[in-house]
Amino acid sequence: MNFRNGIIWITSLSLDAPLVAIAWQNAVATQHATPLQWHHRALVFLSVWLGYSADRWFDAWRHDRNLSQRHRLHATHRWPLFALWLLILAGSFALAFRTLELPTLLAGSCLALSAIVVTLVVQSDRLRHFQSIAKTVLTALLVTASVLLFTTTEFSRETLSSAFILFTLFSLNCAFIHHWDHSIDAVQEPHRNDQPRLAILGAAFSLNLISIAFAFGNTSLAPFLISSTMLLALIHAARKKLNPETKRTLADLALLTPFFGLL
Repeated sequence: MNFRNGIIWITSLSLDAPLVAIAWQNAVATQHATPLQWHHRALVFLSVWLGYSADRWFDAWRHDRNLSQRHRLHATHRWPLFALWLLILAGSFALAFRTLELPTLLAGSCLALSAIVVTLVVQSDRLRHFQSIAKTVLTALLVTASVLLFTTTEFSRETLSSAFILFTLFSLNCAFIHHWDHSIDAVQEPHRNDQPRLAILGAAFSLNLISIAFAFGNTSLAPFLISSTMLLALIHAARKKLNPETKRTLADLALLTPFFGLL
């Protein structure tokens, strides 16, 4: 297996977003001086995996044709992956009930319910003309909420600052990916492919610049935010030289900069 195919499997197996979530979970917990236990990391990882894999499962079912490796995988192995998804869902609930206190358990349950509703809303044909912006905003909100679930003990200005930084960076990541996937989506789901993706990317990039200006010198998250943004911009600059699926995986790996803070 060569390097390119190897890293694409990270996305195909829906491991990219969960890795990003726990990387930023650790960074935010460090900033807020919040101790994390192993089950906090495991639950966030599994919850984000469940959301992303469900979205790709429904995508593969709905598409006219499945061109990307991640969608072909979910189409070819639809029912074994569904059985695995149910098993991990049951395991996640068992772990949550065993390890979490009631207030946190209720908050996590509300987040899980929100993820289900968001998946169904995004997959609905009623939003086909707004799917790109809806998926960008809602995905960024859900991953942001997942990161913050165990890392903040009270609502404060610092919590709001962290939420804004996370949301703008995750939105930019999604906007880049949706912009790059335009040609693939034109074949996979042509009836949903008339969305202003460049305008969405411009808006996401502008918000991200505001976030950088706000974060610079004010939070320990600033170096990670700036370096991830720069990596995304470099990938975008080299987009014509990169395989479409490689670009997508690299865009998610670009958000793993908080891991370098552990070195």
